[in-house]
Amino acid sequence: MQSFMSNIENTPSNTVQKRETQKIPQSSSTTATTKQQTQQQKSEKKQKARAAPELSNIQSKYQKVFRGQMRPDPSIQNHPAFPTLLSYATDGCPVQCGEQWTKEHLEEAIRRGPHLSATSPEAAAFLHEEAREKVNLGQARIIQWDEVKDNPHPNLKISPVAAIEHKSRLYQSILDLSYKLRLRGVKLPSVNETTIPMSDHKAMEQMGQALWRLVATIGKMNQHNGPIVFAKWDIKDGFWRLVVSEEDAWHFAYVLP
Repeated sequence: MQSFMSNIENTPSNTVQKRETQKIPQSSSTTATTKQQTQQQKSEKKQKARAAPELSNIQSKYQKVFRGQMRPDPSIQNHPAFPTLLSYATDGCPVQCGEQWTKEHLEEAIRRGPHLSATSPEAAAFLHEEAREKVNLGQARIIQWDEVKDNPHPNLKISPVAAIEHKSRLYQSILDLSYKLRLRGVKLPSVNETTIPMSDHKAMEQMGQALWRLVATIGKMNQHNGPIVFAKWDIKDGFWRLVVSEEDAWHFAYVLP
């Protein structure tokens, strides 16, 4: 069973201040030692830079550190959505997925397992490899059911994962949060059904207007300026770059085949 868990945090790099020192004649052994120390310091500095990328002047004004791989660009700080995006990148996306599941509910979800599409040997191998990749990136963690079944986290909810054939790779994994588990002949509500919407609905309305804005822009363009060039950017694992808190991550668990 895997739960979505992101633990990446970036902090500003340490500032190195240079001091002027008086030049004193040194022996060859002292010079060699000094060079070794200098090389070691440079190596440590590079390691720190890789571990904690330096934030921009605007980003450094905020006391909160960034989590996950979402980084609102400072150039959009005047956009109405910037404060919301910044909150998502630092605090995580707010989540309210309903009441705690009973142990019987969880056990039935474990027994049900993944979607049928994920049970073939090829799909299972893909999902396991993908899970290991997510763990290495800090986007997820793998938990054994036996370790938590006696005292499951109160937010734990388990939805079936599906493996859908994809045009650019073998499969695409999809967590079916709309799945209604049947227990004792009764369909239980899905995670989607018990989730309370917390995002600004106006943002979704803007997504619906994007095509019309493109058409309007094309209509107003001066043809003498040359042809219009379009570009489509597909962000790899865009869903995984958005994080929730460690407590809320338990809402989005699934069973590996």
